[in-house]
Amino acid sequence: MKLAGKTIKLQNLETKKCIYSRLKANNELRMWSCDNKIGTDIQVSRCFGNVCYLIDYHGKCIANNDTVNVFETADCNWLSLSHQWRLREFSDSGSQYVHIMQPNNITAFCLTGSRTSPIATCDENDALQKWKVLETNGN
Repeated sequence: MKLAGKTIKLQNLETKKCIYSRLKANNELRMWSCDNKIGTDIQVSRCFGNVCYLIDYHGKCIANNDTVNVFETADCNWLSLSHQWRLREFSDSGSQYVHIMQPNNITAFCLTGSRTSPIATCDENDALQKWKVLETNGN
């Protein structure tokens, strides 16, 4: 996987905003301007195949809280399936994109840029579920 070990920003194709973790708000992930340098960096870590952990700027894992169907940050639990994400990479017009889905669901759920429905049944044609990879660096 090309993204393994890299630090990236994930910009939603529909909203043009990036996943953002706030310093003061506990477990809170939001969508924010991608040019906000603090809080939008995400490290793609501990990948096996195309399943990886996404670690936010503060060293916490991005997780799917199945009970309330939100995405949040949590202390990384390397055994928890809700902390793992399957990244399906694709290119379009010279840009790199990913779909971010839960690896453990029979009915696949994807991360979206929607504030009201941050986790939704995967739909490859939904721009809210497409993430542009910005400013990759690392290995």
